[in-house]
Amino acid sequence: WQQVQSANLGDAPAPVTGGQFRADRLDLGVMADLATRLPLGRAVEGFLKRLAPRGVVQGLEGRWSGPLDEPQRWHVKGNLLGFGLPPLPAAQAGVIGRPGVSGADAEFEFSESGGHAVLSLQNGELQLPGILERPSLPMGELTARLDWRVQRQAQARPFVEVRVTKAQ
Repeated sequence: WQQVQSANLGDAPAPVTGGQFRADRLDLGVMADLATRLPLGRAVEGFLKRLAPRGVVQGLEGRWSGPLDEPQRWHVKGNLLGFGLPPLPAAQAGVIGRPGVSGADAEFEFSESGGHAVLSLQNGELQLPGILERPSLPMGELTARLDWRVQRQAQARPFVEVRVTKAQ
C-alpha cells in the first residue's frame, strides 16, 4: 500500500493526493469487514459496505490521483475467484435494481471511464431484480466478455453503457 502526498518537515501532513496499491491475494469479505480500520477513505469504506462482496481477488493492482474519497482518475485490474455480490432491489417498483452474482470467476480491468471483464460461472447464479418475474437464474456454466463505458453527465448520475459479447 503506498500513498503519495507532499509535506514540508514540521508542517501538518498534506492531504493524500494519489497513490497506488498492489496485493497478491485479498479476501473481499474480510476486506469489507476491515474497511473501518484501514486508511481507505470514507467513500471506499461505504462502497465496500454497500456492495458486501465475497470471494478472493488475486493479482490486484490499482492507482488513483486526487483525494481518496473523490479521485479524479483511477485504474484497477486483477482476477476474481469465487466472486459473489448480493443483488440490490430498486427502491421503487418497476425499476431495475443492481444485479447480483454468485460463484463467478473473472479477469477484470476498469477505470473511471469504463472497463472490461471476462466472466466465467460454474454452478453459479445470476440475480436480476426488476428484470425478470423470478430474478434468480441458476447457471450450470456461463462464459462472457463484458465491456462498459461510463459517460459523466452534468448534475446527473453517470450513464453506463454495457456490452456483452462472446456469451455462451
